[in-house]
Amino acid sequence: MTVRTKEISAIEHEGKLAMGIVLNDQLLFNRFFAKSDLSEKPSVKQKLMMLDKSRRVMDCTSRNVGKSVNIKLCIMRDMVIHQKSENKDQKDEILVCAPTEGHLDPLVNNLFSDVFNNVLFRSLVMQRAKGDKPLLLTRSNLWIYFRLEGTAGDGRNMVALHPFKIYGDEMAYSSQVDHRYRIDGAQPDAMWRYSGVP
Repeated sequence: MTVRTKEISAIEHEGKLAMGIVLNDQLLFNRFFAKSDLSEKPSVKQKLMMLDKSRRVMDCTSRNVGKSVNIKLCIMRDMVIHQKSENKDQKDEILVCAPTEGHLDPLVNNLFSDVFNNVLFRSLVMQRAKGDKPLLLTRSNLWIYFRLEGTAGDGRNMVALHPFKIYGDEMAYSSQVDHRYRIDGAQPDAMWRYSGVP
């Protein structure tokens, strides 16, 4: 092995290590994959919000803090780090919800744009659906459902889902009935992340 080959091998190893570190840390992931969304260096409070690994998180802050951007990037990271179950029949689900179309559509449109304009994320997607019930299905059998609560407040869009993670955007306008349906369908140890302006 020549000296040049050893140098290239060392650089490739460092690149893989760096990518592993980025994928393992939500803040680094956000900074690396969302340079345009996070034009300024995040404040300490924003960093704490991004790094919170609690099972129940409620991000209640003012506008323009990056709550929706953080939800989008958490979903993107979930797509990358999710590992296929050894049980072929296991269907791992994530639910992303918002009270109205005006809340959900911008999140879905920004996420789909970022995913399908990046070769890494695009290569992970096996199926997608747009329309009134958007969906992303990854090659690791991760089903990401996007649901509106709707104006009826009867929970009909929340039934038949059993997510292990639930992301809710603009939840200050959420319905208590829909929240109860999410509780009923969620996995017992589900991770919850709600955000909104108090």
